[in-house]
Amino acid sequence: MKLKSTTQIALDNLIFTPTKRSRNKSKPIPTASEVKSYDPTYPLIAKRWLRVKARRKHG
Repeated sequence: MKLKSTTQIALDNLIFTPTKRSRNKSKPIPTASEVKSYDPTYPLIAKRWLRVKARRKHG
């Protein structure tokens, strides 16, 4: 087996490192329908309405 030079080993490892351009490549902007939003107050309001509904007179 032939020994590799230090330069060749360094070049072989550089093949797999990302370039500046690939790291900073701009990502496509998602459309409005693809954006998922989270309403932090919804669980609180939902619990409140469940409590109110449970207290109401049944039948």
